[in-house]
Amino acid sequence: GRKDAVGELVEKGSQKAVSSWWYFRADAPPDYSGYMYAAIAAALGLGFQFVLIRKLKKGQ
Repeated sequence: GRKDAVGELVEKGSQKAVSSWWYFRADAPPDYSGYMYAAIAAALGLGFQFVLIRKLKKGQ
């Protein structure tokens, strides 16, 4: 890895030095549960509208 003026290894961002070897810190995977709940809510809303429209058309 790159060294500074004193001879120490330079670390930046998520790169951490172990002697002359470099590794990347593994971050937790992003949480997509919010998208799942939004999709379920949208599907329920569409289903409700579909049923409501069918009932209103039958009543005419």
